[in-house]
Formats: sequence, C-alpha cells, structure tokens
Amino acid sequence: MPHSSLKYVVIVSLIALPSWLRLSRTERADVISAEVEPAAAAHHDCHIRWIDAESMTALCSDVMIIDTTDLRSWNHLWEQLRDSSLFAEPYFELVSIVPGIEDGYADYEAELAASDA
Repeated sequence: MPHSSLKYVVIVSLIALPSWLRLSRTERADVISAEVEPAAAAHHDCHIRWIDAESMTALCSDVMIIDTTDLRSWNHLWEQLRDSSLFAEPYFELVSIVPGIEDGYADYEAELAASDA
C-alpha cells in the first residue's frame, strides 16, 4: 500500500456548553452554516461526520469523525474551526483528539512483506 493512500481518521470528542444549549436550534444552524460548513468546504479532502452522543454517554456530548488522506489539510481545517465561535465563544469544550490510521496494520504488514522480498 503506497504511503499516499493511507486514510487517516481523527476522532474529536466535544462537550456542548450552556452557551450553545441556550441558542435556539435556528441559531445553532446559523453558526454551523456560517462557520463550520465553509471550513469543511475549504478542506474538501476532509470528510466530517458529526455524531450526537449525549444520550449514550456522559463522557462527551458530540463526536466529530474526520476522514482524510491529507493530515496537513486536517490541521488547517482544525485551525479554522478553532478560530470559529465553536471554541472562541466558546460553544464547545474540547475533550480529546484521537488520530489514527485506518487499517494501519495492513500498511505495516505490506511494508514488512516488501522488505522480506
């Protein structure tokens, strides 16, 4: 597996703060439309999924799962999000960022096999 084909997954755990919860659902949608969607569109190689977790765990309220093949793009996306009201207001508290490589073991095993050949 060539290095450039590695798929990175970044899991971001967040807690919605009272400042977010006080907003109406329309106001929340406006923040997402004005700040999150343009950031995501600017980094088209980062696919973002937003998961509601508050009814399943007390550890966090929301989870962002980002798939990308370009960690630089992920870094730029994250910088743009950090500059947004999500964190500047703040509307959310960052709990954790967990990066990983999808099927990273397979990439390692392929490299081992290539070095044995």
